Amino acid sequence: MENSKTYGSAYKELRLSKKFTLKEAAGTSISIGQLSNFENGKSILRVDSFFSVLKNINVTNLEFEVSLDKHSEIKAFPYNVDLSDIYLTRNTDVILKS
Repeated sequence: MENSKTYGSAYKELRLSKKFTLKEAAGTSISIGQLSNFENGKSILRVDSFFSVLKNINVTNLEFEVSLDKHSEIKAFPYNVDLSDIYLTRNTDVILKS
């Protein structure tokens, strides 16, 4: 459950930085125990539950992706930014050289 550990630790960092308790973050979406297990990499959440607990701590998908990037060995976010820059500048030479 390596990915769940990364996702959970990224979520926990955001929750704590925004000063939400486990109870507040879990809300009515999931139990406090389920959220604690997710944050500690012991379980995963269903997609609908995950988006609910993100919403409960007022975190956007983009904000979570940036936080996740800090916890992951695979840096996907900078790649997305690079593609955005290439698209916005219409610099197709960069793509053709790859």
